[in-house]
Amino acid sequence: MPAKEIFSILSIFAAFLAALPYVRSIIRKETRPHLFSWLIWGLSCAIGGAVQLAEGGGWGSWLMIMNAVYCLGIAFWSLWIGTRDIKKIDGVVLLVTLSAIPLWLITKNPLWSVLIIIMIDGMGYGPTIRKSWNRPYEEAALSWGLSCVFFILSIMALEKYKLTTYLYPATFAAVNTGFVLFLLMRRHMLKQIDADH
Repeated sequence: MPAKEIFSILSIFAAFLAALPYVRSIIRKETRPHLFSWLIWGLSCAIGGAVQLAEGGGWGSWLMIMNAVYCLGIAFWSLWIGTRDIKKIDGVVLLVTLSAIPLWLITKNPLWSVLIIIMIDGMGYGPTIRKSWNRPYEEAALSWGLSCVFFILSIMALEKYKLTTYLYPATFAAVNTGFVLFLLMRRHMLKQIDADH
């Protein structure tokens, strides 16, 4: 079996491992996903996977497509079990994000498409970061950490290394690492506040 196929299978397996603690924490009602974030991530992963396939990403593209299905599934599920902490700013972020999709369709330039998708996906973190500032235990840090692994493995599975194929997963391996650090820092801060009272 060629190395690219092996890395693709490993990235999908790592994504499955990352999903398990997140789904388990949702079932236990420890995690309450934010609908707007997961909807944005699902749409941007779908577009990102399509761009990767079109640009020759091959085996490395399948993780993005599978991740789109997972994110959209969490978005759908969050209609019932997601956070009810939805603010006007979350709606603004979603509208701005959705307005960027026609820009992607108009550009028809793969690099601009990837940059717009990265912007869209990045905006999706807004509602979840806002929610997690107040309730950092409502996100499964382990799942976010494992997502960094599957993004890196998906890069290793790419058949063609071009900015248009690796920029998206590389960016979100870094962003998810930052989000894990944010969750851990905020949890530590809240423990300190509780200890002082």
